[in-house]
Amino acid sequence: MNPRDLEGFRAALRPQTRLVLGETIGNPGLEVIDIPALAEIAHAAGVPLLIDSTFATPCLCRPLDHGADLVMHSLTKWIGGHGVAIGGAVIDGGRFDWQRSGKFPTLTQPSASYQGIVFTEQFGPAAFLMRARTEGLRQFGACMSALNAFQLLQGVETLSLRMRRHIENTLAVVRFLRDNEAVAWVVHPSLPDHPDHALATRLLPHGAGSMVSFGIRGGRAAGAKFIESLRLASHLANVGDARTLVIHPATTTHQQMSAAQLAAAGIGEDMIRLSVGIESAEDIIGGRTHAAGRPLAVLLHGAGMDHCAWALQSRWLAFHGWNVLALDLPGHGASAGAALPTVGAMSAWLIALLDAFPAADVTLIGHSMGALIALETAAAVPDRIRRLVVIGAAAAMPVHPDLLAAAKADDHAAIDMVNLWGHGFRAGLGDSPAPGLWMTGVCARILERAAPGVLHADLAACAAYEGGIAAAARVTAAALVFCGEKDQMTPLKSGRALAAALRRSTLVVAPGAGHMLLAERPDDLLAALARHLGEDATAPA
Repeated sequence: MNPRDLEGFRAALRPQTRLVLGETIGNPGLEVIDIPALAEIAHAAGVPLLIDSTFATPCLCRPLDHGADLVMHSLTKWIGGHGVAIGGAVIDGGRFDWQRSGKFPTLTQPSASYQGIVFTEQFGPAAFLMRARTEGLRQFGACMSALNAFQLLQGVETLSLRMRRHIENTLAVVRFLRDNEAVAWVVHPSLPDHPDHALATRLLPHGAGSMVSFGIRGGRAAGAKFIESLRLASHLANVGDARTLVIHPATTTHQQMSAAQLAAAGIGEDMIRLSVGIESAEDIIGGRTHAAGRPLAVLLHGAGMDHCAWALQSRWLAFHGWNVLALDLPGHGASAGAALPTVGAMSAWLIALLDAFPAADVTLIGHSMGALIALETAAAVPDRIRRLVVIGAAAAMPVHPDLLAAAKADDHAAIDMVNLWGHGFRAGLGDSPAPGLWMTGVCARILERAAPGVLHADLAACAAYEGGIAAAARVTAAALVFCGEKDQMTPLKSGRALAAALRRSTLVVAPGAGHMLLAERPDDLLAALARHLGEDATAPA
């Protein structure tokens, strides 16, 4: 039903109708339903009105005060606030006369499950609630665990505080979106042009929720690109977290639908659904992480990899106020073109990119092959690079002939060799944040999705590179060399030699670690980055 079509609700009622159901705030259209009017329609038909008030929470709207008989909430959303516990709540207002309507025999006739008691006689207006507790919980098992109950009650304690922040941030985000040329339209009940603005002002005087729907110019492709470019917001189908959550339905939850089917469902190809969290409004909007004058960190991945390898480090840098470019080299990830054949060509490509993205304070951070590119670039344009971080690096990176041959044949054995030789012995132990098969599996998945020939081209470029020591001598940037003690691909002695060749360098060795340091020793790496990058990265800006 169209939630604004009250006469449609009235016309849809049938003799067999037992319940009228509506949402305080609809999803994803954000329609506000007229609870008092709908209650009159339901009661005239002798049935109760159930309102799903998840999007409003009791802090913003109490449907029982407006004529509803029953209210339900998904506790997983705002009431819990953390998204880690599944739960729901049903609230019975205790006013509906279940006996008088004559439509509910399970409440007005003897219950065989409970020695023939009649719930309306035994419990009066609380008949529905008592039957839900007794037969519902017992026979359907709808009882949450003790841990879930504890976690949800923890959320309830801060609900009123969080909802004030949710609303403040939502109003700021809505203002930003309305003024943004890349946004085609914005829907939120607080806006004067919203069809339900007057109703929202009456029923939701403390705020109309923290959900926002808007359209991104460029349709389905632009929506997907927008999601990929976000730094702070989490890409999830859930809503109501303390964190900001975002989703583009046309490429996720509704990706199987055509443009016409999406339009019929009220979900355009351009629609973004945003659940505004309680972070700083400036951080949500991006005013801090994208600000001019902020230091720029350029992250360069290793052979056969893509920007996903930097998932943790890129978010950490963005949180601490850096502009971040986690790049896909040509032919990798989402970057078009063929893989470049030499480290020199990759460095020239990066320099051209930096020319198009002027920044006064640039730090290059590279892992493995990316470290060679960072080293070569810092040597080629020393006046442009302020800091250099090379991870799992050496002045030269010879590649085993068997690995080159397997990669040239696109044999999966090449990926197996990288995994086997690349991870240190401690990768499989419990002290790692991502131990064992999980870690090696992620590495394998990233390498497996590389285009045919890319891993071989990268490995060949690494094997052919011989200019590391000469390049290091030309680098003027302060350098951090981060090595694994048990690295079999770029042995520690080679990392020590590179550190010695750099004018201003700090060598950090991760005990027991191999070559895949981004995953193996993330905490050690972030600690080393914080020290090397200085005050810019030691505390939120």
